[in-house]
Amino acid sequence: MVKSALVVVLSAALLGASARVRQVPASPLRMTATSLDGFVLCDSLSHVSRAFPSARDTVFVSEQDQTKSPGKIVAAQAGAHVVFRTWQDRRRVWQISTNSPGVRTSSGLHVGSTIGDALGTGQRLRFDYPEGLLVITLVSDGVMFTVDDSSAARFYRRQFDDQEHPLRVLDRAAKIKELIIGRVCPRGRAAT
Repeated sequence: MVKSALVVVLSAALLGASARVRQVPASPLRMTATSLDGFVLCDSLSHVSRAFPSARDTVFVSEQDQTKSPGKIVAAQAGAHVVFRTWQDRRRVWQISTNSPGVRTSSGLHVGSTIGDALGTGQRLRFDYPEGLLVITLVSDGVMFTVDDSSAARFYRRQFDDQEHPLRVLDRAAKIKELIIGRVCPRGRAAT
């Protein structure tokens, strides 16, 4: 799920947010491995509007087979957003992502925190490369993230052996660009 959906969700940043939409509260929201401020992954897409009344509808198109999936986008401060995305069943939220610094992980990390900050919390980091995209997981928090474009580009330009740990190559000043959580929802109906 992460592999094909991640690229599509990351492209949602290009959609922007309407200035007329009421924003997500300025106080920090908490993102865990399974929820964002009480909204739980695999809950019904219709519940997003209850939890975040300013949510607006959107549609995501899969790069692989052009399948369309509904989703919701919620405006956050300073042009940032939170994206709720369905996938196979088109009724339940399978992934939540944000580029808002107002969302915090359990260990306090947020968009704008650095790799050095993450390591300073004692987090173990897991590195994955779905479709060539650098995705790092905060293992204790269960939250994935991407890093700023220039740091990711420098990471890929550096030559390293597959046996070498990625932290020997990734700059400690690389900043978190987007936080992401997702899961495969079990078969069955979503709550309405």
